[in-house]
Amino acid sequence: MTTTGPATPLAPGPASAETVALADGVHAWLQPDGGWCVSNAGILLAPDRVALVDTAATEARSRALGAAVAGLSPHPVRLLVNTHLHGDHSFGNGILGKDAVLVAHERTRTEMAEAGLGLTGLWPGVDWGHVDPVLPQLTYRRRLTLHHGDLRVELIHPARRTPPTTPWCGSPSSASCSRGTYSCRGRRPSC
Repeated sequence: MTTTGPATPLAPGPASAETVALADGVHAWLQPDGGWCVSNAGILLAPDRVALVDTAATEARSRALGAAVAGLSPHPVRLLVNTHLHGDHSFGNGILGKDAVLVAHERTRTEMAEAGLGLTGLWPGVDWGHVDPVLPQLTYRRRLTLHHGDLRVELIHPARRTPPTTPWCGSPSSASCSRGTYSCRGRRPSC
């Protein structure tokens, strides 16, 4: 979807994002604070492939995330985890997840299908570019363990948390975790 009209800035541009190493093979792609639809993403490196935790809201931001991934590894994204349905975490699925298995909680997939590109209606002047919230092919209910190279990644759905479809995504071996927009090292997120 591409929209035109008066510019509506969501936040500073994608060039202002930074990649931070959290542990060996675990990186966070951090967008600066300052607007709506600003999310962070996790980049997990294995010897022959890459896994992502979330994408970004616009085509430009998703391509900037893709450039950050390419700067860390020559290998393709083979696994993409969506932590929840919001477009700032999933609209880049069609750009970054073309060759990947997409994974999410079962309700996240249902809610993504229902929401579609509805978020774009809130900010019609944003240059969304071509975004396509491709739906996950693999879903889980309570927990799922992903083996990514030597990294074990646990997706744990905390049944009583809000929003109800946002899991903890963590790697015990690297002592790092993510929960939607929040990333931390050495502890669980406080949200």
